[in-house]
Amino acid sequence: MDMMKWLEPSLLKRIDQVSEFCEKEMEVVDQEFKRIFTSISRKIPEASTEMLRLESLFIKRYAVVEIAYREGFKDGLSFK
Repeated sequence: MDMMKWLEPSLLKRIDQVSEFCEKEMEVVDQEFKRIFTSISRKIPEASTEMLRLESLFIKRYAVVEIAYREGFKDGLSFK
C-alpha cells in the first residue's frame, strides 16, 4: 500500500484542524471583508454578479490550506 494512501485519513483530519485554526485566525479579516462587501453591494446593486464571484473567490482561499499542508507534508517526508 502506498504510504500516502495509508496516511490519507490522518492527513484529512489534520487538514481540517489546520483549516479551522486558519478560519479562527482570519475571523477579523473575514468580518471586514463582509462589511465592505455588503457596503459595496448596497451602493452598486447592478454589480451583484461580480460581487458574488468575488465572494466565492474569497471563500476559496481556504482551499490553499489543504494544498499547502499536503505539499509541506510531502516535503517533510522527502516525497516530491
